[in-house]
Amino acid sequence: MSIEEIIRRIIREELQQLVASTKTKPASKPKLLNVEDVMLALSCSKRYAYEVMEYKDFPLIRIGRLKRVREDEFYNWLSKYKKRSSE
Repeated sequence: MSIEEIIRRIIREELQQLVASTKTKPASKPKLLNVEDVMLALSCSKRYAYEVMEYKDFPLIRIGRLKRVREDEFYNWLSKYKKRSSE
């Protein structure tokens, strides 16, 4: 292997590392919870989870017939709801 080939290989490897380190990761999307997730979080029946998702202040997202809630908004809502019920 000649000096030129060694230098080219080193430069190529350095460029690959540089490109790999500067690639931006896509922004993480918020997780959407469904009724089963709400049911597990509240330790309740599916029917009651659907009932809770219909509360006026619940951060519900309707997609056709589907009901979803963003995970972060659900836990924020839950912490506010717990505070109100303990007062």
